[in-house]
Amino acid sequence: MAAYVDPGRPDAWKEKPYYSQLREWARNADPTRHQVVVCVGPKTIVILPDEDVDLGIVREDELIVTGERHTPAGIRQTALKMKRPAH
Repeated sequence: MAAYVDPGRPDAWKEKPYYSQLREWARNADPTRHQVVVCVGPKTIVILPDEDVDLGIVREDELIVTGERHTPAGIRQTALKMKRPAH
């Protein structure tokens, strides 16, 4: 799911009720199959259940990858961008 924000109000997505709804969708998303992202102009932010990850500009030759990693504090979701594989 992507929320496109007016660049004239770049922080609008952080306000009520938007942010709480985005966070709820992120909590309910399967981290290996679904993503919640906010796009403000060329900038992309991934909303995870416990943090927001600012990926900056995601170019056409890049992918957003989300998943889980094991930490001493338990399983945490992660997000990163990577180059698309060559065909």
